[in-house]
Amino acid sequence: MGKYILNEDYILKLIPLVEVAEDLEDLKLGLDEGLSQLSECKVEAASGEPLGNLIKFERIFTFQEDGMIRKRRLWLLYVDKWQMVLTWQGATEEEYDYWLSMGNYFFFTFEIPQALWFATDRDLSGHTRT
Repeated sequence: MGKYILNEDYILKLIPLVEVAEDLEDLKLGLDEGLSQLSECKVEAASGEPLGNLIKFERIFTFQEDGMIRKRRLWLLYVDKWQMVLTWQGATEEEYDYWLSMGNYFFFTFEIPQALWFATDRDLSGHTRT
């Protein structure tokens, strides 16, 4: 089990491998496979992009839980040996829409710890896949 750092804004998990931009497709497949295991999951929006060696995925999707359709926004970021997960969910699709501006504020004000930005620079870190 990895090391977790929890705070009010996100989950930060230490993972065993350094992830780099070339891992984007493999990570995308794993993310999409995981989402497909949610009951009645429908992905409304999906993106994934490398920014140096930072890999960022975003998904907005609905799924069924406890007889209710829930709506969730997910950011999944990989930086060096760290995985960051930001999640915002509405108990229903209507609640998601009602609180959307607050959820957007949460995502747009998220900041990666400054020390990790150096790990995203491919020239400084020296981490690449051939």
